[in-house]
Amino acid sequence: MKTLREKLKAGLKSKRFYSISALILFFAFFYLIISQFYAFGISNTPSMDTYFFINEKYTALRPAIKDGKAVVFPAPKRFFLWKKYYEANGLHYPKKDLLVKYVACTHGQILNTVGRKDYCNGRFIAEIPKYAVLIPMPHMKIKGFPVWHNYKIPAGYFFAASPDKYGLDSRYFGLVKDSVVKYNTIPLFPKSVIR
Repeated sequence: MKTLREKLKAGLKSKRFYSISALILFFAFFYLIISQFYAFGISNTPSMDTYFFINEKYTALRPAIKDGKAVVFPAPKRFFLWKKYYEANGLHYPKKDLLVKYVACTHGQILNTVGRKDYCNGRFIAEIPKYAVLIPMPHMKIKGFPVWHNYKIPAGYFFAASPDKYGLDSRYFGLVKDSVVKYNTIPLFPKSVIR
């Protein structure tokens, strides 16, 4: 009968041990290489259509911000003008929080609001919730509908949108600068994508 020591020695020499060791080393090496460019992210807010993301880390190789892509950026300072409203509704966002949103309208495109709906080049983006304190008074009409915004997105900015009707996005804090974007991100298993 073999002792435990002899069994371990025999196991160390087996093909199975070497195969598993090689696989572990491969995944460790793969992770070390990939982690230089990608990171796993989790969003703790229900305003996006998924909670899990793969963030693309880069510096000089930053691709252009495109419609329909998800991005990560710090919460704008203007966001905190609504602090009392959000805290009254049980929402809390620390100043250093990062937001994950879809790019819905980029520079050069026309953003307008008809009634309580936002459009980018005529494509529906989001509906504005019926909060009188958040929505400005109309100053003009198009085809009988009041319009609050009707302008071209300036260079270096984009309109960030959330798939959730009540999600915190550019409807509340305005346009976001391209330069503040920390990461492009890839949503894992999204239910919908704003395009």
